[in-house]
Amino acid sequence: KTIEQGNEVETSARKETYNFHCFSLSELVELIKEHNDSFPDLEDLKGCALAILRIQEVYHISAKRIADGNLSSKTRSPKLSAVHCLELGLMKHHWEQYEEAYGWLTEAWERFTPQDNRSGITMYDVLQYLIWAEYKVRGTHWSTMKAQDGVVGRWKAIG
Repeated sequence: KTIEQGNEVETSARKETYNFHCFSLSELVELIKEHNDSFPDLEDLKGCALAILRIQEVYHISAKRIADGNLSSKTRSPKLSAVHCLELGLMKHHWEQYEEAYGWLTEAWERFTPQDNRSGITMYDVLQYLIWAEYKVRGTHWSTMKAQDGVVGRWKAIG
C-alpha cells in the first residue's frame, strides 16, 4: 500500500512510501498498530540497558562519559537524558551496586530539566535514590551535608 510520495519506509515484506503530513490522527494510530511488532519492547530496552552497563564495567568508563556520549576518543554516541541516566542508576541501585548507581543518579540529577517531569519522574524521585546511594557509599554525615548544600540551590535553579 503506497500513500502519496514522501518518506520511504522499509518493512520486511514490502517497501512503502508515506507522507506523514497527510495523515489524520486515526490514520496514524492505525499505521502504528500495523507496524507495532517492529518497535522495541520492554525486554529489548532492558537488554540495551544491560549492554550499556556491561560496557561501563568492562572498559571502566564513568557514567558521565557514557552519558555525554564519549565512549572513547574515536567513538561518539548520542547524549543520554536525565530519564535514561535515572533508569540505569535504578538498575545499579536494585543490584545494590551503590557506587555505580551514585554515578548514574548524579548524572540524572545534573541533567534534570522541567521537561523531564513530562516523563513522569520528578526531582524528588531522582533525589531520594541519589541520597540513598550516597549514604550507602559515603555515610550519613556526607549525604546530609550534600542534601543541605546542593539541593536548595538546584531546586531554585530548576524551578
